[in-house]
Amino acid sequence: MDPRSVRMAIIALGTCLCLSLAVNADDAKNTKASKTKPAAKSSQTKPAAKSSQTSGRLPIGWNRLGLSDQQRQKIYTFQADTKKKSATVDQQIDELQKKLKALRATKDGHRDQLDKQIRTVLNPAQREMLALIEAEKKVEKEAGVTPEELPKGKSTAATSKSKD
Repeated sequence: MDPRSVRMAIIALGTCLCLSLAVNADDAKNTKASKTKPAAKSSQTKPAAKSSQTSGRLPIGWNRLGLSDQQRQKIYTFQADTKKKSATVDQQIDELQKKLKALRATKDGHRDQLDKQIRTVLNPAQREMLALIEAEKKVEKEAGVTPEELPKGKSTAATSKSKD
């Protein structure tokens, strides 16, 4: 692209951004105005209707659709129902996460037990060599080096001890 095309694209994007900000600001202004209008009306005409109405928020841009009060109330009811259902699901998720955490702890215990059982098979020299290998792995992990990154043909500390 030539520099002029790039400049034109930037100007077009900037214009779109400004327009979208203006529209969102207008939506926010309309939302505030619609929320303050019922409060400005006399409290004698709406107390009974206010208690039966559900309140909520319309999705962005929906203020401009000219929704009737009945349509708004249906939307608010849908939102309230969905919020209740979501709260129930969130509670189930929390319970399942607790169960998962407990199961992972059990699995870790099994893994530790298996490791102890396997180590009983090793003789003292093999246990020593294993300790060196594990220490080497720890150093590599802390250094951020993977075994694939190590040069081939070079012996590591554990393997050089075993050759001697």
